[in-house]
Amino acid sequence: MSIKLISTSNQALTTFFGASTSRSEYQTSEQLAVIDARIADLPILLEAIRKGVATYVVGPEEDALLQITRLLSETGAKHLALVAHGEPGVVHLGGEAIALDQLKRRSALLQEWSLETISLYSCNVAQDERFISELEQLTGARVFGAIGKVGSAAQGGSWNIEEKPAKSFLDLGAIAAYQHTLAFSNVSISGAGPDNIFNATEAQSVTISGNLSLNTGNGKILKKMF
Repeated sequence: MSIKLISTSNQALTTFFGASTSRSEYQTSEQLAVIDARIADLPILLEAIRKGVATYVVGPEEDALLQITRLLSETGAKHLALVAHGEPGVVHLGGEAIALDQLKRRSALLQEWSLETISLYSCNVAQDERFISELEQLTGARVFGAIGKVGSAAQGGSWNIEEKPAKSFLDLGAIAAYQHTLAFSNVSISGAGPDNIFNATEAQSVTISGNLSLNTGNGKILKKMF
């Protein structure tokens, strides 16, 4: 199952997925998955995205809503999946968490989306019914989300979000290899050393000794090949 990398400056992802290609090769797709770069074991998750789904990995400093709007225009997708850490009424995607206040502030942007469904693969996000309702009202799409944990069954999660949408984005056999959930945790870190931490989604507290470095990078466009 191959994924072709399209337009990236990140050497690690280029090494993993192969040589980059030009933006002109980016094809239309009925389905678009937008994934937060801070998710643990990202390559495992990407391998579980179904063939034919256009996939974009959004960096931690990017404007996620603006990128989604651009990608929907370029791909013509009618079904959108967001994969990111979550909490009730909040999806932590890109540079600013997507919450009710941001939906209202940027309503004009969301009204440009021409979607049939939005699937939110984020823990607990559907516990806030106002968030789901506002997103549906602004986009005109039917929104699917989870009221519990999303992710590994061993961690108490599930990939079957509430009222399972007709269009599946994930290969449930392949995603079984993913050993994390997409819950959001506030983590305070101090100190320095050669070790580095990508995220701490399962932890409530983290103690670190030594040096610490963080390398974020920019958003990446990926394409699951047919």
